[in-house]
Amino acid sequence: MNREQKIIEFFDPNQKDKLEYDLTKLIYTVLNPQKKNIGILSSLEVLTEDMSGYMAQIMRMQGKQVEESWIVTKLLKEFYTVKKIEKDTESITGVDTLVVIHPKGFEEKTLFAIDQFVMKGGNLLVFVDPHAVVDREGAGAYGGVSSSPDEGFKKLMDKWGVELKTGQFAGDKYLSATGQYNPNLPPTRLLALMNCNIKCTSQFEDTITSGINNSLFAYPGVLKVKDVEGVKHTPLFSTSEKGNSYTAQGYELNNPQALWGKFSEGSEPVIMAYKAIGKFKTAYPDGVKLEDKEKKKKNEKTEVIKESKKESAVIVFSDVDFLTDQFAFKNSFLGPSVANDNSTLFLNSVEALSGDTDLLSVRSKGRINRSFDVINQIEFEAEKRTADKVKEIQASISRFQTELNQLGKQANEGNIAILQNEGIRKKKELAKKIATLKKELRAVKREGREKIEEIGKVFQYVNTLLVPLIVIGFGLYYSRKRNHLMQGRRRAVNNSGNNGKNSKLVEAKA
Repeated sequence: MNREQKIIEFFDPNQKDKLEYDLTKLIYTVLNPQKKNIGILSSLEVLTEDMSGYMAQIMRMQGKQVEESWIVTKLLKEFYTVKKIEKDTESITGVDTLVVIHPKGFEEKTLFAIDQFVMKGGNLLVFVDPHAVVDREGAGAYGGVSSSPDEGFKKLMDKWGVELKTGQFAGDKYLSATGQYNPNLPPTRLLALMNCNIKCTSQFEDTITSGINNSLFAYPGVLKVKDVEGVKHTPLFSTSEKGNSYTAQGYELNNPQALWGKFSEGSEPVIMAYKAIGKFKTAYPDGVKLEDKEKKKKNEKTEVIKESKKESAVIVFSDVDFLTDQFAFKNSFLGPSVANDNSTLFLNSVEALSGDTDLLSVRSKGRINRSFDVINQIEFEAEKRTADKVKEIQASISRFQTELNQLGKQANEGNIAILQNEGIRKKKELAKKIATLKKELRAVKREGREKIEEIGKVFQYVNTLLVPLIVIGFGLYYSRKRNHLMQGRRRAVNNSGNNGKNSKLVEAKA
């Protein structure tokens, strides 16, 4: 009998929270050697030919760009047979679940193939994005926007009853992550980055998002659904109740202050992922014309399944970037490692659609990211006041540059010395003003830190004083109650003894 062995060569201390999952994964792969087939269709280079590390290093040394598969696809290969579906395919076969990433620019025959895959009962996992940061080529050289789906794929989504609102983004002040657009500027809270915690998933109670409490999204979109006969829609992922949608375009997307200016706090969650289950109808009831010479000769029409005979499932997420190496992984001395729950969310979705739910509950276990709303509010207000001071400093520098330019235009042989002295004087005034503003800036930051430290001291006092007092009080109460019970038992024993003696005296007298 052949025995398959799996070995964990090294335990990474930084990944100790995933130990149970790693062990369960090994057991699962040994017990289930037959892998299911997952197809990946994308307008991006998500899945490329595998290349050895040595060859990749040689190409980089030669100044050549090395296209590597996204790490999430490499994780997918641990459990499934992953198949790349070409962008010009006419049919999709031999696949249990199809993953479509950033759908745009697909030919009509490819869209028809996706449509018929669902009509045959296939399950679909789709990632669309109103602004895919990863697609730099599609965005163009002048800060354009690469969005999906295009009009062709929207035709399919309309039949599923799911719509991505064009030019709209999901935002949440209290879930905004810290980052920086410019390496020369200090990190600040960015509305475009959303660090989702348990608030984004707890209200839905779905196995896909169970235990997902630390995921990072970039420019997530807004999903809406409409009623479709025979189709049930279930939300999977959202902002908190204080989230809202906002519109932005062009240069505004790279301007943090412009985005904050367009955002206002909401009163209900904004949905970023939906699951649609039911019997769908085709978006191509008349079929499509295939560029097939054989069929042209025979004058055959494409066969069309107009309605799925059994239920299918379609899951749609409104962000592509959270799958990328930049947002889902981090580098360590052992190589790339998981940075958050992004890859877990992806793998959970695939497993839910493929029927392999054994690992869902184990994979999702890990650190729980619970936010402190009061501290977040203090930090946000401090950063807002800091941003105002930074803006004032930059405005002062800009005015100084303008004044220097004006002095330069007025310069001639007769007044060059006077203007130089004037420039030096203005420069000293500017330096003095900037020094004052920076002092105020430090005061604002210190004030925010002091408020947070005061809250920390309160919890510290609670832990060091109140909790021990509670424990001592409980101990005294328990000791007193125990003594009371013991005294009661002694009285009962004494009473029973006295009653025995009295009964013997009565018998003796009798």
